[in-house]
Amino acid sequence: MLLFHRNPGLIDTVDGIARRIGKKGSAIATDISELETSSILRKKVVGKSEVYFLDRKRDEEAKKEVAAYINGLGGKKPD
Repeated sequence: MLLFHRNPGLIDTVDGIARRIGKKGSAIATDISELETSSILRKKVVGKSEVYFLDRKRDEEAKKEVAAYINGLGGKKPD
């Protein structure tokens, strides 16, 4: 997620994303799949490749959900 937040507009394959963070595609495939299932990452086909990109709207919703969860545990409200 940090990669996508630091690189707005990034669109890449699983292997490309993995290379950027110093991992192998097989090591992050499950994580990418889970982020796609939660709709934070979206997938589209470009040519013969499947590429992923951040769904900014869903990402913002997820941040709010996490903040609400933390607040429910007695955490401090974000500014």
